[in-house]
Amino acid sequence: MSATAKPADDSWRNIPGLNPNDQQRVMDLDSRHFDYLDLTSGNGPHTLELIRKAIIHYNSLLLQEPEKLKQGIVQSLDPAIFCRLGHFFVLVLEWEKALQAFQTFLVASIKARTDPYFYYGLGLSYFHLDLHLAGKLIENLMIGGVFYHLCECQLP
Repeated sequence: MSATAKPADDSWRNIPGLNPNDQQRVMDLDSRHFDYLDLTSGNGPHTLELIRKAIIHYNSLLLQEPEKLKQGIVQSLDPAIFCRLGHFFVLVLEWEKALQAFQTFLVASIKARTDPYFYYGLGLSYFHLDLHLAGKLIENLMIGGVFYHLCECQLP
């Protein structure tokens, strides 16, 4: 059986069961919302549920990939899925999972090296896991001109 290659597309961004407003709300979330997003009061529980649905959806896509390969379908998933998962894990305070997702994105994508929000999420993960690399990452962001002042980097 010959393998048929499908190009990577953005269909992975569409999370089943969410209306267009909720879809957009989820896609707008990233690590920059850490410590600003209150997931316990007001509209927070609904946002937390949206994040959890997104995590479940992205994880299911990742779990389906090996099965598709066994069937001879070469599906190239967009590595940005790992970055999105990392941001969502930061927001729900699952630091080990966030670090794993960010590191996978770093290895799988050239885009990672130019994405300041990725580095911010990665730095937060290192900081909360006490891995002593957070300072170096933030220093690199400041040298690269992404953040001009340390006060622009929100660290708890």
